[in-house]
Amino acid sequence: MFEMDADALIYGVTSVENLFIRDYLPAAKGDQVKVYLWGLYRSTRPGVQEGFTLEDAAAEMEMEKAEVESALRYWERRGLVTLRTSTPPVYVFHSPLERRNSGTGFKADDSYVDFAESVYAAFGDRRKVRPPEIAQAWEWVQDLGLSQEAVLMLINHLIAVSGPQFSFRKAEKTATEMRQSGVRSAEDAEGWLKNDLSLRKGAESVLRALGRRGRLASDAEIELYRKWREEWKYSHDAILEATKETTRGEPTFAYLDGILAGIGKRTTSRTAAGLEEHLKSQKDEGERAFEICGPLRPAVSRQVALNLYREWRKTFPHAVLKAASQECARAGGGTEELTMLLSSWEEKGLTTEEAVTQYLERFRAAGADLRVLFETCGRPGRITQADRNWYAKWREAGFGMDMLTLAAQRAFGITGNKIAYMDSILDRWKHSGVTTPEEAAREKPPEPQGRPPKVLNAQRFSQRAYSEEDMRSTSDDIIREALLAARENGLEDHQ
Repeated sequence: MFEMDADALIYGVTSVENLFIRDYLPAAKGDQVKVYLWGLYRSTRPGVQEGFTLEDAAAEMEMEKAEVESALRYWERRGLVTLRTSTPPVYVFHSPLERRNSGTGFKADDSYVDFAESVYAAFGDRRKVRPPEIAQAWEWVQDLGLSQEAVLMLINHLIAVSGPQFSFRKAEKTATEMRQSGVRSAEDAEGWLKNDLSLRKGAESVLRALGRRGRLASDAEIELYRKWREEWKYSHDAILEATKETTRGEPTFAYLDGILAGIGKRTTSRTAAGLEEHLKSQKDEGERAFEICGPLRPAVSRQVALNLYREWRKTFPHAVLKAASQECARAGGGTEELTMLLSSWEEKGLTTEEAVTQYLERFRAAGADLRVLFETCGRPGRITQADRNWYAKWREAGFGMDMLTLAAQRAFGITGNKIAYMDSILDRWKHSGVTTPEEAAREKPPEPQGRPPKVLNAQRFSQRAYSEEDMRSTSDDIIREALLAARENGLEDHQ
């Protein structure tokens, strides 16, 4: 006789009791609330439900049919929905307030009643547990397959570690983890929860080591600690040892996670002793890297110095790097020049301390000799690589400094290339078999015009004491030689 406009179903209002929002909504998942509200909305117009199926409901809510059925079973267990008939399925929605006042809200079996009493007993007067929370815990038995004893052990465990006001919704994540770990019985739960407690205590111990006292470890921090222990296989003492490295940054679990990840790439040790040895070795390596790069200019960061040092150490021992660094520092060079110098030495086969020491001694001696010869023949300017090549040729021909000095004296008054003139004299002596100053004096070549030649005591060449200026000048020559080699090999384009 009386009908309502069909559009009222769309433009009307669906009433949701505050009791549902307060007691039922917090523990429910999103899809479960979605299905409840949609079903409540549909139930307000029973006359238009004829022929309406679960498939239709699932399509309207953009869900799978199985997801809709699962959500409706959830509300059945909470007494807000009753499945009146199965074929076709007809669901009756009840008032939360009416169900509570009438006492007919949840038709539970004896197992549920016993379970609920045990949950109430676990909390005592420390917290008033709401029926939806107990129903949620019961789902861990029904849906996850945990035993009642295992769920009760979990609840008591959470009361102990998090306090009686813990969230049942968050606790469901732990229950799911237990299920995924194969926990079923009370015995399984005992071992799993004991390990969980150990992880929590371990994480809190790390918190204290980081200076974060006065609070419990968060779930995220516990998960990181679990990863370090179970996946990365670090011992607890090893993790505490690694906290000492957080002094360079903010002492947080996230920062420590990065430190442990880095350590894991550099060493297989997972014990405190092993990490202590590794970190000490790393510190020593950093100090050695600074010893090499510290005197150079411009300065580089600690990490850049360490990376360069590790690369150089693949070829050279530390003593060789130190010698090369000293030469570069004297010449005012930086890491770029040092890299070029080391490349030059590697090409010469100078990869041991002994070989480099002998090379540097020969290089310095040649430089000192050439400066004496320059002074003797009156040649100005710095020593070039060509000069060193002339000197090496003369030495290979067997001429000592007494003969070289004599040739320099005879080149004193010559205009033009004095070194080339010396070379012509020495070539003539070599072809004539002249090997001593006495034999050279008998040749009586015409003396050049100018001031009388400077006579130098040959003994001054047997032992040399290098001044700081000599060392600086030699280092400049060594770096120039390295840059020349780099340019010739295409390593650097110097203008």
